[in-house]
Amino acid sequence: PEPVISTITVDLNPTQQKMYNEIRDYLYTLDQNGTPIISPNVLSQLNRLRQISVATPEKIDEYYDETREMRVQKIRLVEPSSKLDAVMDLLDELEWDEENRQQLVVFSCFKAPLDMLEYRLYNKKIPYLHLKATMSEKERYRIWHDEWWKKEHRVFLSSLQLGAESINLSCAERCVFLDRSWSPKDNMQAIGRIYRPGQTGQAEITYIEPKNTVDSRVLQLNNIKGSWFKDVFGED
Repeated sequence: PEPVISTITVDLNPTQQKMYNEIRDYLYTLDQNGTPIISPNVLSQLNRLRQISVATPEKIDEYYDETREMRVQKIRLVEPSSKLDAVMDLLDELEWDEENRQQLVVFSCFKAPLDMLEYRLYNKKIPYLHLKATMSEKERYRIWHDEWWKKEHRVFLSSLQLGAESINLSCAERCVFLDRSWSPKDNMQAIGRIYRPGQTGQAEITYIEPKNTVDSRVLQLNNIKGSWFKDVFGED
């Protein structure tokens, strides 16, 4: 059957909202000046918006890059995170006993939120697997092909880049996206890790999105050539 698609909406905390508003105002200025959406300045700031929508940003450096003619902020993501809270709540709803072991696959474009979620799982002694780019191809194969199918691990963490490869995670029926790729193809390939031949249940795909943010809009903007601010942020 077709997968069930759902969205969980969460709120930004005050620190997230403050930085989000600052970047939004900066992007408005760029749009008014005629800067196209394909500009590195615009794309980097849109990606920053998506990052700070995942967890609380902590600014570690800020400077003006004369070569790139733009303000540069270096941040790291820290707790709290309402998106990760939503993942943990969802995990609590899934059955995990001898008769039924419901596994969960979690995707993100960014490394930091996956590392943060891994830390939460480790502290709560929840068995998980984390597919990482630093692993050898042989090790990644062992993790998804051998370990995941033993159903000894409740959660599988992966970046969208790695998860879009030809791996089979279909012993799980649930998949969560903390964020999505600019490329619809990458997102569909990630869904195809559990929604594929061999899936015996009904796949359920969940997107976690903060209210009134670009999370649900940036994916529609790949081909926009003209003024783009209202398309990203809405009429308000």
